[in-house]
Amino acid sequence: MSTSQEGADWVKQRLISSQLVLSVYDDFKLQVLKNTDGSVNADRYKLENTYHQPSIRDDAIIDGYEFPSVSGFEQNKLSESFELVSVYVYADSVCINGTQVHNLRRTVIDSCVIRANKYTKEDTLVVALDGDLIVLLRFLPTELGNYDAFVVDYTKMKCLTVHSNLLGTRLVTSELDKKSTIYEITYSSFGTPIINPKKTLVSQGHIFGTCFAPLSDDQEMFVRVLNTYDKILKIQCYTKLQNCGTGNLDYNEIIMRNTFEIPIFTVPLNNSKSVLFIQPTGCTVKGSCFLLTGTGNDQALLKYPARRKIDGYHVPLKPIDFFDNNPTDSSTYIHDQVLISTNPSPALYVIDIYTEKVGAIHITMKKLFSLSTPFSIFSFEKIKDRLFKMIYSNSTGVCESRIVEIENKALSKNPDPSYFTMKYIKKILSRPGMVPVFDFCLTANPCKKTSNECSNNELWFSARPGDANVLAKPQSGYVARKKKFDFSLFDPEDMKSFEIDCRKFVLLSRRNCSCFIELKHYMNTDDIIFENPNSYEFHTLEETFLNQKTLSVEIFHDGEYIRITSNYIVRGNLLSNIIHDVFHLPEMALMADAMDNKFAILCSSIINVFKFENGTFTDIFQIKLDDNQDISFLKFVRFDSQLLLIYNTNVSLRVYNVSIATNDIKYHDSELESFSMPFDIALFRENIFIISTLNGEYFIAELESLDDGLSYKLKFGNRLKLSDCPLKIMKINMDLFLVGNRLWKFEKNLNLKPVIFDEFNARSLFSACTLPGDSKNLTEFLTYRNDGFSIFKLSSYESVKFQTISMPQTIVKIINCSQLGVLALVPVENENDLKILFFDVHSKKLLTTDFVGENITKMEFVTCVCEWNLVSKNKSAVSLAVSCRTDAASVVKIFSVTRTSDSITLKLLHNWAEPGIITCMQPFSNLIFYNVSETLFVREYDPDLKQLKQAYVISQYESPIKKFIADEKSYAVVTATNSYSLHLVSASPTTKTIDHGDFRQYVGDFGYFSSCLALGDPENGVVKIREQSRETFIKVGYVPRITGGTLKAPWIKTLQGFISVGLGGQTDVYYLTEQRNRTERHISRGLLEEAVVDYDSSHSYSFSKEENFCQYSILL
Repeated sequence: MSTSQEGADWVKQRLISSQLVLSVYDDFKLQVLKNTDGSVNADRYKLENTYHQPSIRDDAIIDGYEFPSVSGFEQNKLSESFELVSVYVYADSVCINGTQVHNLRRTVIDSCVIRANKYTKEDTLVVALDGDLIVLLRFLPTELGNYDAFVVDYTKMKCLTVHSNLLGTRLVTSELDKKSTIYEITYSSFGTPIINPKKTLVSQGHIFGTCFAPLSDDQEMFVRVLNTYDKILKIQCYTKLQNCGTGNLDYNEIIMRNTFEIPIFTVPLNNSKSVLFIQPTGCTVKGSCFLLTGTGNDQALLKYPARRKIDGYHVPLKPIDFFDNNPTDSSTYIHDQVLISTNPSPALYVIDIYTEKVGAIHITMKKLFSLSTPFSIFSFEKIKDRLFKMIYSNSTGVCESRIVEIENKALSKNPDPSYFTMKYIKKILSRPGMVPVFDFCLTANPCKKTSNECSNNELWFSARPGDANVLAKPQSGYVARKKKFDFSLFDPEDMKSFEIDCRKFVLLSRRNCSCFIELKHYMNTDDIIFENPNSYEFHTLEETFLNQKTLSVEIFHDGEYIRITSNYIVRGNLLSNIIHDVFHLPEMALMADAMDNKFAILCSSIINVFKFENGTFTDIFQIKLDDNQDISFLKFVRFDSQLLLIYNTNVSLRVYNVSIATNDIKYHDSELESFSMPFDIALFRENIFIISTLNGEYFIAELESLDDGLSYKLKFGNRLKLSDCPLKIMKINMDLFLVGNRLWKFEKNLNLKPVIFDEFNARSLFSACTLPGDSKNLTEFLTYRNDGFSIFKLSSYESVKFQTISMPQTIVKIINCSQLGVLALVPVENENDLKILFFDVHSKKLLTTDFVGENITKMEFVTCVCEWNLVSKNKSAVSLAVSCRTDAASVVKIFSVTRTSDSITLKLLHNWAEPGIITCMQPFSNLIFYNVSETLFVREYDPDLKQLKQAYVISQYESPIKKFIADEKSYAVVTATNSYSLHLVSASPTTKTIDHGDFRQYVGDFGYFSSCLALGDPENGVVKIREQSRETFIKVGYVPRITGGTLKAPWIKTLQGFISVGLGGQTDVYYLTEQRNRTERHISRGLLEEAVVDYDSSHSYSFSKEENFCQYSILL
């Protein structure tokens, strides 16, 4: 195994977080404080050092979160408002409103919410993480409408469950068979919660449920269900919890009868001060009198009307009051309500608990409606009348948020007064998670030249979200969703938008015509009911239509404009749609630009710079050009209160300071490579500019002030080619976009991310402009593409979009046949279905499969597929090797392949039988390696005889082989499934000598690369990277499956790496860097417990000059 370069480091990039929802919290309350300038203030999270245990602080837990530090401000100077959001807790992330994801460093064990209370005005999310950590999170909206996450406090504690009390003053964590720990929550003067561990309650058995239940306005009890090691079921009740830190608690223990089932869920009933135990066949309510004394009539039992499996529960904030026959007299009854979901036959049931003032309890259970999809995690809250907001998800990755309406079936054709129907009104969110992921593979990007994805490769999943069978391709970027829009005019080459007096205008221009159009935007205020509340109409301003291209336009606040075309300068007013004056230019204008009431026009060999004041044009200066100068670029830029004019010569960019009103104006040249013809320029930040070119490149330039303080020059940095057409730069507020045949967005650190259009087929983009609007977190674009005009809404945060293709069968294995340009798909075993499918990655369609001669029979099931180049008489032909299982034996078939655009034909060339099961095959030159159960074989193809030679044994192991790899150096890596031992084998095809290296450790999957061995540890959820001189351990929190290759950007050519994918869709990309950032800490080494490596996104690795457009987080 070769040694990696000295000082190289492994870095990990999280591509996709888990798709499994663990909890949903609707109406999560955020407190928004704004400064006097209107900006959101987050300083209240930085006022006090809440880390009372600094010795156990663990900074390697959460990606990009801000931690408290000491500062100050006066809260009474801030304006206050509140916002309600939906918080989704996934297996390794937290998601706001189902879209913006905050990745967590470790796997989520459990979560709960501390609701707003008398000490604080906002909610707090409590997350228990793998690695014995409890984290308190809060969220704040940003200026762009996104949400920042803050860790306000955390503590070390191992647990399986975490619950909060109604008052927001306590938390309890529990382990399965060890203890429960009660924490006291205190608050700073600014309402920031602080965790204080107070009392540990050791258990003598397994804990099956815990909760806090109120006794009065300021008193409560802690209830837990315990199954002792002697199989005795007990309910324990603790009171006087205010003595947690100073004394003993009052305690009562009740031994339950054998008929009392172990509860699935333990739910506090806050109104009646009782506890609901949701059990497998019924539910039981125990009141506070019974829990404190073991006696009393405040208890009730209800058996479910039908045998149902309880999937989940939800306590609504407002009760559902559809059932008229329920007692509602508040003077007699105290009412609590709990909703439960069932499966199979998914349905929502309402459990009403009525407690009489004398203590007796009555329980009713009625079905509300059925649903076609199971929903184990859900929220169901009333909006108004019969409208509800329903959020639901399940273990298959389905996640939906909808506005629904409940109707009584008594009003329908089949009346049933106790049964209602649910009707979808509006879809808020539909996020089908790719769960489970059966297999995955990397393929070369078939559309490198036209794709805006920053990767040379594509990642494909085979998954089954819900009941669908799909192939899915994840795309990471800023997602743009198309809106309904109908408009047609001429084909514009350029578009610019303006907003004047709350009216929106767009200038459309092409080579021989241009005009203004007005956008009229209508919004229906009742956007709860209607799916598409926004509608648009465009009106052409006929008076502004000219049979010439508009080179530049300057718009003033009163609607006045000055428009420069090829032959005219036109003055007019957009608001009144009036043309004031038309001035004929003495020469044809070739290029023009305008800014701050200054104008520059290139005519022939002269650049005229002038200004418009008091209704007249005044010359500022002229620039005479050499006859051989070829100008492609003439732009104004504003920098440091100065207005600069920049244009290109053949070899440089020339910078003029227009703000200096002198005849002898100074300029400075900035050397430019001759093949770069600039096209557009925009200020990114401070003195950093982005310059694009005619041939689809862009480069970063730094503007330097010279000694005189009035002159400037450009210093050029790195460059990157994105397209074959000119790149236009669009600036929207503080964001920069590149428009070529695709669309890209610059992030704050100069990373370039693609804009992913939410549609099946990629289309070429010809021109685009933004539409002024009031939405903070969405940017609207007007685009002209090869399908005409479209309007898109672009999210301001990066996310992952899955492009899915439906499959007729469940695909359990994907094999990349790169030479054929197809994916070979192995479906689940079924006698009556197709045995192998082929998918064209370019057209994204299934191909028709035809067989010539012998077919794959009904009782043969495909286990392995691979390409094999068979060389015969200096000719090479791509063949397909397919192994099939037949009962306890196997048969291998070698097919020749004929490929067309819509079909693939297989013709049998060779076949042979084996007495065991073949699970792995890999060709190398004229050899093919394969296993039969625990034995590894190799077989050689003789090109002269055109036949296969006799197989011979390479090695044999104690248990069946799971996977192996043979590479160019003729190394094969073999792992055995039963003992999970790893064997490194060197087998020379010529001498047939064998060297064994045996690594006895727990390995489920692996990848072997030129400088390292990557191992997946399924027992500990760890990726192990073994090199000659060291080992690196990376905690991933899932069972990792590994493949070689990366999703690196096209301009990064030197990084090697691999990808790991979990069953829940978790995807991480690992890169080996070629130099060490000396400011970072060294990678940990040693035992697994001491060498779990987590990356920290606050530490970034800067690549070399040609690689600095993409950064990844370095391992710590």
